[in-house]
Amino acid sequence: MDAFQVRMEFLDLLKRLNASQQSIRKTAAFALRYANKCADNIWDCIMTECSKETSNTRINMLFMLDAILADDFQTNPDEVDVYRNLVVRDLSALVDMVVPPESWDAVINIGSTLQILSSWRSKHIFDSSFLTSLIESIEQRAAK
Repeated sequence: MDAFQVRMEFLDLLKRLNASQQSIRKTAAFALRYANKCADNIWDCIMTECSKETSNTRINMLFMLDAILADDFQTNPDEVDVYRNLVVRDLSALVDMVVPPESWDAVINIGSTLQILSSWRSKHIFDSSFLTSLIESIEQRAAK
């Protein structure tokens, strides 16, 4: 499958992504399968779709990233590392999309986002101080 086909199939998976574990795992498995070949294209799809989708879809994408980064079903750590590098680069922007500052619409995503970031911090997936600053930022949004 070429990069264009991977992109089109992944976009289709993202459009059908929901909160079910089956949907999240299927999308995550696809992303991991093509990590070495098309990670940049897949990551671009995630960021682009996250910028234009609903709050519910955005949190589902964060759950999908959690499945890629923190679940134990991966077989190749190199595939996970490809996404870890992309996520750390854009995590602040992603969190701002999932829990937009000063947006009532995002209040529903605050709890789940904090849970995922706290889990990543306890599992040492990213730098603890970086995650702590993101968590504090979200908590400040929740307090407003």
